[in-house]
Amino acid sequence: MLLLLSFLTYYLLLMLLLKQHHLLIIFSARYYKHDLQDTMKHLEGDFYERIAEYFGTMTRTQILALTAAAQSFNRLKDLGGRISR
Repeated sequence: MLLLLSFLTYYLLLMLLLKQHHLLIIFSARYYKHDLQDTMKHLEGDFYERIAEYFGTMTRTQILALTAAAQSFNRLKDLGGRISR
């Protein structure tokens, strides 16, 4: 009888552990599919939009500065071509 109770206890504990493991799998799937995504979106905020705006502004400024420098060098080249002895 004692052996039967120990097997029954073992079986019940095993079933409880399997159920807990199954619930853990279900909750971890939800965590990775929904909760983690929502958390990352909340933490990031508008970070990527701000970075895109920063790089856009930096690129436009650099293009304007390099265009002005190129125009200045072309003007100097033209003025240098007018010099004669």
